Amino acid sequence: MNEKIIDGKKVSAEIREKIKKFGDILIKESNRTPGLAVVLVGENPASRVYVKNKIEKTKEVGFNSIEHRLDENVSEEELLSVVRDIRRRRLPCDTITLDGRAWLDTSTRFTFEWDATRYPNPAKTVQKLKDMNFKVCIWEYSQTEDENTWA
Repeated sequence: MNEKIIDGKKVSAEIREKIKKFGDILIKESNRTPGLAVVLVGENPASRVYVKNKIEKTKEVGFNSIEHRLDENVSEEELLSVVRDIRRRRLPCDTITLDGRAWLDTSTRFTFEWDATRYPNPAKTVQKLKDMNFKVCIWEYSQTEDENTWA
């Protein structure tokens, strides 16, 4: 087996340089600056770090960066209003990721059920996002409480 050690930081810098050059061409040819639109729902620390790093790298290559922060108790209509605005403004955004706090009924957290007061018809909500050409990523952290009744 041939093994090769890859310098990840070097490769990453090379890729970002290629993206910057490509962005420069796009700006010149279209008179529009590429960018990244982020919709962050909730205050998950790991998500905040991930988004912060993406925004920094986006700016590093000369792209625009737009961030929408929504409370973890955001309603379906508030979320859809933001994503409709993203589409109306023709901002580049392909995926909506909903952290568990954004969609779960937190009183029944470990049953993994949508909060019916905020999302009365989850399938319809997801379909509305898909109809606007968003990919939808719905996830939750695997965790247990010290004092759970089911273990």
